[in-house]
Amino acid sequence: MRIHLALMVAALLMPAAGAAQTAAPVGQPRFLDNTPDRPSTPAAINNFGDVAGWHVAEDGDNYHAFVWSERTGFVDIGTLGGAASQALDINDLGQVIGWAMTPEAAPHAFLWTRSTGMRDLGPSALFSPAAINNLGVMAGSVNGRAAVRMPDGTVIPLGTLGGPGSVALDINDRGEVVGGSTVSDAPYSGMHPFFWSRETGMVDIHEPGTTGGAASRINNRSEAAGYLTPDSNFQSYVYTWTREGGTVNIGGYPGGFVVGSDYGNVYGINGISQVVATSTFPGDEVTRQLLWSGGGGPFVIAEDGIPDYSHMGCNDVGEVAGATRPEQAQITAAVWMTVLTSDQRSDSLRVLVEGLVLRGALRQNDANALLVKVAHDKPFANHVAALVRSGRLTANNGWLLQRAVAMHSIAK
Repeated sequence: MRIHLALMVAALLMPAAGAAQTAAPVGQPRFLDNTPDRPSTPAAINNFGDVAGWHVAEDGDNYHAFVWSERTGFVDIGTLGGAASQALDINDLGQVIGWAMTPEAAPHAFLWTRSTGMRDLGPSALFSPAAINNLGVMAGSVNGRAAVRMPDGTVIPLGTLGGPGSVALDINDRGEVVGGSTVSDAPYSGMHPFFWSRETGMVDIHEPGTTGGAASRINNRSEAAGYLTPDSNFQSYVYTWTREGGTVNIGGYPGGFVVGSDYGNVYGINGISQVVATSTFPGDEVTRQLLWSGGGGPFVIAEDGIPDYSHMGCNDVGEVAGATRPEQAQITAAVWMTVLTSDQRSDSLRVLVEGLVLRGALRQNDANALLVKVAHDKPFANHVAALVRSGRLTANNGWLLQRAVAMHSIAK
């Protein structure tokens, strides 16, 4: 289903429906055009607004990975010949990673693109991917230990913090990795969050007094987000971390978070420090999609998800992908546009320009000329168009920046 950009953004910015607690700074959800009677949930959203996730397949018994874009609508990308698949991340190149079953019912990692389809990367036990950056480098684990996989297939082990196991959960375009690692061979020793770079190696970033946690996501400004557990009741809170400022507890929804298999259910931090997570409470049977933005939160942007099913994502434009139930129907993947301050809008454009430089898609001197114009939509957009005409910026990356300007302008 094709949607004209202006109409799409206008629909997103209708007044938000009432939410529990403080109203979230988001517009109305745009439901992705999945089959209505089959639940779906997103795992990630890239800066073009493309969404990857999984939905209940036609057989009603298995998950299938999907990709949604404005151009193509909702596309089931299939499996590796088996019954099920699940997409875990999508980058700005349109590369999707995840796992899929083979005809022998074995889980294999995959890399999918629109041009090549789903490519088998081998058994998940050999490399299990969790995230992919905009240079095609994956973060994940090999035989229970954190590792990264280069585009040529080379796997680089990252080690542990002293225990037997670790997992890499995210990687940014600088090649910095975050995740969690055990710190001891002793039973129930707990998992600590880590930060890894080529310069520092694996660094333990847990807070004294906490019993465990993980660093779940990292943005291109080297700011991580994750969860920490302060006691033995398995309740946790969300934090952000930088090398300069250390750990900042940004709080949790009343009652705390239930720590599950998704490493505390913290699913995203974008370049303007917006954080998204889900929360489910004992006996509550309600999953809440949460957002921290502009120093405030958590804001509830949706409720009534299915525990252990709802995931989220956010991009540098300020879009949030999550899942909700429209009028008590099946849980459905959706995208919200956050209402940004003028400073956030300008910073969003800065982050997008910086990202193009990081992956070699824009020269620094051209980026500098753009960065002085980020507070003024029309001059910025005009300069983007000039760079495209001159061949110094591809049409696709020019559209990425123009799209952000359009969405930010309508959001004012």
